[in-house]
This record gives sequence, structure tokens and C-alpha cells, in this order.
Amino acid sequence: MYKQPYLRFCDRPLKQGASMLSQYIRRLLLLSFCFCLLLGLGLSSGHMPTACAWQYEAITDVRPGQKASISIVAPTDLKQVLVTLSSDRSKRKIKKKIRSLSAHKGHKVSFKPPKGSSHWSVEVQGKTRDGSTETVVFELDILNAAPLKIQFYNQDSDLQSGRLVFSSTRPLDRVELEAYGDDGGFQWDDKLSLTPIAKNKLEAKFSPREETPRRLEIKAFDTTGAWMSFRVAHWYANVPRENVLFDSGSVSVASSEIPKLEKARDSINDEIARFRKAMGNPTESVDLQLYVAGYTDTVGDQKDNLKLSAGRALAISKVFRQLGIRLPIRYAGFGEGALVVQTPDSTDESRNRRVDYIVANTAPNGMMFPNARWRTLK
Repeated sequence: MYKQPYLRFCDRPLKQGASMLSQYIRRLLLLSFCFCLLLGLGLSSGHMPTACAWQYEAITDVRPGQKASISIVAPTDLKQVLVTLSSDRSKRKIKKKIRSLSAHKGHKVSFKPPKGSSHWSVEVQGKTRDGSTETVVFELDILNAAPLKIQFYNQDSDLQSGRLVFSSTRPLDRVELEAYGDDGGFQWDDKLSLTPIAKNKLEAKFSPREETPRRLEIKAFDTTGAWMSFRVAHWYANVPRENVLFDSGSVSVASSEIPKLEKARDSINDEIARFRKAMGNPTESVDLQLYVAGYTDTVGDQKDNLKLSAGRALAISKVFRQLGIRLPIRYAGFGEGALVVQTPDSTDESRNRRVDYIVANTAPNGMMFPNARWRTLK
């Protein structure tokens, strides 16, 4: 009797950021093996053993409520066939009687597996035409579960503090990480366990390093060994700039100020190149955006200043698009809500009248971006 070893396959879905593209594929395994048996009276009668090929096709991943199935192909005609299925999850055996199996024609046997993972031993026994008994055994692992879908929560995670947050449709076993730096070079790797932190959410923590990784390659494994991969980037850069001067109350960019924006455009393109190098992909731009934030001093009405700062941020955003910036551009005005130099009301302070440029893959927030409502440049 020849026992077929179990073959394990892992499904690799798409990475996060490309629509968070994750599917767990129903696998159709075509496995075959040889079983040698002695026909007739055996070697004493002068007959040599004959190599016979058994084949089976098994659906080993099923959804809850669905049945698993095995299509068995015998190498010779058999009658009075008994298929016995034994599971490590139950003492009860499933027995299926088949009147006959025609050689090289498949016969499908369906059965309902328990939820979760289960290991099965399948024995097929039948009578040949000359009355001898032929028996073969093979083994399967069956998974009865919902499709694997893992979500990574970018906003809840923090690469600086070493916190990663996930949710999953199946129990997760571990997370494996590879960290890369500014130049795309490998920094370190790690294996992490997960801890429940809220309803349907799990946390994995790693020890923060001196240098925060720019990119993490993540594999999240469920308890059956199936996994999904994610690429997580941490990018935030303030672009050097010269203040663009506007006429009082105006949102129009004067032609004399364009060279300042051309210089800023070159710095933005340099930052995009650094990002792509860190990602290890010369065309990568997943989630990377240019944020344009406008501010005023405390001269004038707060509501007017808020509107003025947003208009100037929009005007500069449009110039950047005309100058060839192809990243998504988002803009917002914060008026006098985030002063770099604290002044009393109605104080003319040029350092507070500014428009900042940030290249990042997550929307800026915090004290310098109060109640941020970023709008997308169309």
C-alpha cells in the first residue's frame, strides 16, 4: 500500500493599496500516485507486478455549509467498492458504498467536513474481476472556513512606536515582517504574535528601532498556514520652499513668483524619487500625495483669513499641476489657526503668512493642521 503525502499550498493575494485586494482562492488539487499490486497467483505463477495509477481530484477548501468532494479514478474495473473516510476531528467514520468503478473514469464522493481544519484518511477498497481485493489509502487536509480576508488599519498603526493593527475573517497565528530603510536597503526582520485589542481587531507590536523603517513587507498568517501580504510605507517630508508673495487679499500667483514654485517642484520630484527608491520600485507611488497647506497671520477677520488661506493653497496647487506634478494634490486652508510665531491679534507677521508643501502617504494632522479638511485638486 502506498500512502500519498499531503501537499500544502499557500494562497498569495494582492498587496494592500491596490484596492486591498485580498481573496482566498478555492483550491482544486490534482494529485496522483502509483499503486503496485500483484495480479493473479503472484510471483509464483510467473506474473510480474503491474504498475497501476490511481488518481484523485479533491476540493479541499470549502465555505461553511458546502461539502468537500473527492473524485476517484481507479486503474482497473472494480466492484463492491467501499470508501471509508476517517477524520482526526471525529471518531465516527464516513462510509460510502459504490456498486462499481470503471477503469479510468472518475467517481465523485462528497461529504460534509467540520468547521475549521481537519485531517482525513481516505481508504478505497474494491474487488477486481478475478476476485482479488485492491486497497489504496491517501490523506487530505480539509479547510471549512470563510474566505481569508485580512485588513490592515493604516490610521491605527504607527511604525515609529512599533504598532500594527489588523482584522481578519479567520483566526490569525502570526505576522512576519521585513523592514527597509530610506535607500531601500534591508534593515531587520521579525516574527510577531497578535493580541486582541477591540472587537474584531488584533494588534502586533515590534520593538522600535533607532531608525524608523520607511517600508514594511508584511505577511499575516492564519492558523492553517494561509497568508496575505501587505506593503506598508511610512513617508512624511516637508518640502523646502521660499514664501510665495501675494498681493493683499489676492489669491492669484504672480508670474514673478513662478521660479520659486519651479524650485519647489524640483524638490518635490526629488522626494518622490527617494520614496520610490525606498519602496524598491522606480514607478511606485501607492498612496503618496502632495499636500498644500495655506496659512495667514492674525491681521483681519478669522473667517476671511481661513477663506484666503484656502484660496492661496488652491492657486499654488494648480500651478504645481501646470508645472508637471502628477501626484494627487490635496489642499486646505488653516487661516490663523496654526501660527509658527505666536502673536497678538491684528499683528503683521510675515513668517505666519505661508504655504507649506508636504509629500506624504497619510494625510497630515495634528496641531499644525487643526480640523484638517483636505480637498482634492481635480
